[in-house]
Amino acid sequence: MNLESALRYLATAGMPLVDLVYERVNNRESRKNIGQDYGLPARRIGQIHRVARDLFEGEGEQLANRRHCAQIARDARMSIDTLITMNKTVNRVNDHAAREPLRRELFEYAVSKSFEEVEAHAKLRLQEINERHPRTAHDQRWLRISGNPDTNGMRFMLARLTDSDAMALANALDQTAREFQKGDPKLSRQQAMADALVARVLGGTGASKSKVFREPVLLVPSDGCTYMGNGLLATSDGAIVPAREHMDSLLSEFGYATMWAPDLEGKMQHVDLWRTRRTANDKQRMMMVIDQLICADPECTHTAITSEAHHIEAWKNGGHTNVDNMVIACRPHHARNDDDRELQRYGHLTRDPVTGQACRQLVDEHRSRRYHQFPLAQYNGRNWVLNHELHTNNLYKPEEPPPD
Repeated sequence: MNLESALRYLATAGMPLVDLVYERVNNRESRKNIGQDYGLPARRIGQIHRVARDLFEGEGEQLANRRHCAQIARDARMSIDTLITMNKTVNRVNDHAAREPLRRELFEYAVSKSFEEVEAHAKLRLQEINERHPRTAHDQRWLRISGNPDTNGMRFMLARLTDSDAMALANALDQTAREFQKGDPKLSRQQAMADALVARVLGGTGASKSKVFREPVLLVPSDGCTYMGNGLLATSDGAIVPAREHMDSLLSEFGYATMWAPDLEGKMQHVDLWRTRRTANDKQRMMMVIDQLICADPECTHTAITSEAHHIEAWKNGGHTNVDNMVIACRPHHARNDDDRELQRYGHLTRDPVTGQACRQLVDEHRSRRYHQFPLAQYNGRNWVLNHELHTNNLYKPEEPPPD
């Protein structure tokens, strides 16, 4: 097949692509891995999978209509971009009862039409339908903050507000921004408004003064000590001392501090107290945040500080609320987990049995666990203490995760 033939086939292979992605995602493959196989970003794989779910899943008359639309697309050999555009349009209809009739209308219209014709018709029909069923401006508000910093260590924020709220916010920030510019004439208007927003919301006098989620943490190695459980350490001379007393003897005022020590089996453990409550307390959450920095799922980059404490052995199954039975996970990955192992749907979040690193065990127990490769994860407290033990006590030798 030459290049021209390949492009012509791609222009008509929308449904084969939808079938392929749907099958691979249902086999528990991540969008990232699928995208890497075909040189596509995970976002694009997600768009195709959304088309698949909206054509292959549903109930009753809804499912019958979707199957009819899928058959139209197959027979007409529609492109993937045409399918994505129509699917996005349907999902933006405010009146849910009007979505399936519009889906059928668009698919029937798209037969023998160009992408541009379908796109223009879809926009027109969406506008007409939503004018009859408008959403209130209040319902359309949102605020988005990027999940990861850019190469300059900056994050992006974008908001959608009603005209009155946006103007009120701008007016509230204006005076503070003017004061900042008087104090520093080099500040641009945009920079001054950004500093004013931080100052008004977080306190202080500008962005550089913000301390939210940025408190110092001192990681303390427990050289010569063995963790005995229940917050007790055995020193090299045989004495048993409470970990708090040992920590107090090493620390002054440095903010948060946490300690790891090898247990009797040589496995690195957080030094912590057992507890009977289900939810993690603030101390435990902070220890896990330091341990991971980001969500335990290897495909996720959600920050740990805004995520949730997740029980490895579910609380309902008798799992205790102690750090060695918990990891930090974002809300979607906290829910997307096989608490009951026999379900075998998603796999489950766990810890490496040797290093204690947070990871995901795949559904197939014979396949390797997946570990985070995101750069920020490499700077977490767990990696720091493991490297410390390797170089000072030669406690263990870290190994690369085995290939699947």
